[in-house]
Amino acid sequence: MRYNYLDFARAILMMLGVVIHSAFIFSTYTWRVTSEVHLKVFSQIIDFIHSFRMESFYIIAGFFSMLVMKKYSLQHFIKSRFFRLGVPLLFCGFTLNIVMLGYSYTNEFNLSNLLTVSFWLHGGWLAHLWFLANLIGYSIILYFTINLPSFKYTKTNYWIFVIVVVLFQMILSRISWRIPSEKLNNTFVFFDISKFIRYIPFFWIGIKMFVNKELYEKLLSINIFNSIVVILYFVIKAYPINGYIEEVISALYGLSFPCLLFSVFKFFFDKRNKFVESVSDASYTIYLLHQPFIVLWGFFILRIEMPYWVHFLLILIPAWLLPYLFHRYVVKESRVLLLLLNGKNIKPQK
Repeated sequence: MRYNYLDFARAILMMLGVVIHSAFIFSTYTWRVTSEVHLKVFSQIIDFIHSFRMESFYIIAGFFSMLVMKKYSLQHFIKSRFFRLGVPLLFCGFTLNIVMLGYSYTNEFNLSNLLTVSFWLHGGWLAHLWFLANLIGYSIILYFTINLPSFKYTKTNYWIFVIVVVLFQMILSRISWRIPSEKLNNTFVFFDISKFIRYIPFFWIGIKMFVNKELYEKLLSINIFNSIVVILYFVIKAYPINGYIEEVISALYGLSFPCLLFSVFKFFFDKRNKFVESVSDASYTIYLLHQPFIVLWGFFILRIEMPYWVHFLLILIPAWLLPYLFHRYVVKESRVLLLLLNGKNIKPQK
């Protein structure tokens, strides 16, 4: 069974990175490229996307990881993860990211910060590829724990599952909050320990959704409950109440919004569509290339005087379109680029 809508949802979630990083330039946050215009609306766009993007992505990642493992073998799974995640991570991290980071903040290529031990040991070279490192770690853990009862089919009551998910998130969130950043956070070459711990529940949720299709269908069918949770989440964001109630609603939101999102994608994109498949196929390339492009192009385009919204569109649109076209007409035609940018180890046809 193909999950076209989940594959497309994963692609959209990855490509929302283009929106986030383009918006950073004009937001109230400090980023690699900064415009003279700093508008709160761009910060709000970033905050909104951040509220659900990685949680949803890791749920899908857990789902598809289990699918690959069940469809093939443990050996194929771990080998495919090495190529799919590790090769693009190392290639882009040691090439494109170095150029991008050299130009970041100053628009003058500067290697001084890149030639320090701290830069390499603290994962500075990862930049926007940090999530790939997390996926490698989760895949290794899954490989060695696949036979645990938690990864087997068991009849699960929906509400009990929700309670477990909320508690799981709250416990791991509290652990991640308490990791002293100056000592542990980002001090391992690949992993931001705080983020690694924080997103574990969502990868696990994806696994549970795959092994228990009844639970999966239930999660995607209670749209009224999920919608109420989403509304409550934004109400408490606007009018904070603090305490455990806010924490519980935030944890529920981490499950409800992705399920609502998947339900919408299932309704509109469940059937095969050439354009949807084309975008899904190019999403990895788009994500890998977009941030280096935004940094280099952003510094150039901001020199030209024009309204901020024109700047934004002239950064956002090419940052998506050019990598898409590059993938479709160049990467797909090259076995080497497919390996380096998509981790596809394709054997030559005889």
